[in-house]
Amino acid sequence: MNEQHQVIYGQSTITFFLNRRPGKTLEISVYPNMSVKVVAPFDTTLILIKKKVIKRARWILKQICFFEKFHPKRPKRCYLSGETHLYLGQEYRLKVVADLRKSVTLSRGIITVKTHSPDMPDITRHILERWYLECAKLTLKERVKHCMKRFSNQEIFSPQQIIIRQLVNRWGSMTKAGNLVLNRQLIEAPLSSIDYVITHELCHRQHPDHSRAFYELLIKIMPDWQKHKMQLECLFS
Repeated sequence: MNEQHQVIYGQSTITFFLNRRPGKTLEISVYPNMSVKVVAPFDTTLILIKKKVIKRARWILKQICFFEKFHPKRPKRCYLSGETHLYLGQEYRLKVVADLRKSVTLSRGIITVKTHSPDMPDITRHILERWYLECAKLTLKERVKHCMKRFSNQEIFSPQQIIIRQLVNRWGSMTKAGNLVLNRQLIEAPLSSIDYVITHELCHRQHPDHSRAFYELLIKIMPDWQKHKMQLECLFS
């Protein structure tokens, strides 16, 4: 959803994500997930942007070093009782229970997985992933309907189909045929972040690229989109 670039500063490589927007100022930010974001006017050349990043490289590296001290490492999922899993931005404790019937329930901060093989994490993972997918199909399609209300001319922006699947390295896409593809993992994110991804992709129905016109439309439809984008990236860093 944004451009990724790199600059070399001494022995360090700084990767940054570039967003374009109307205006005259260029802003460089380092976030707690140690990502570097640059927001620049549409008419600023990439050469000039990279020069600005290099000029502030010492400060950027200092900030990254500071945040790295507090950055929690996301543990590898073992699908055992006691570990935490996300659902709509909230953390839930996993509880695996022996039962003849397979099921998943969500209640009072606990995700309970019933399975005939509670000592087999692969089976627990399969049951839980299937439940996440079914929840995603229902919830994400409802959020598309909600986000469509933001657009005055819904016929132009309405997707041909809504497809939910596991994606790698992207939250969503809009195909040339007008199909909206959304990442299953979005069901783990807050509703506001889900709405950002959907709104972003719906704007591509009119502007397939990340042009000035695209961002002007996105800002018009969702003025605070950057806040929700940052929340999503920090949550899954």
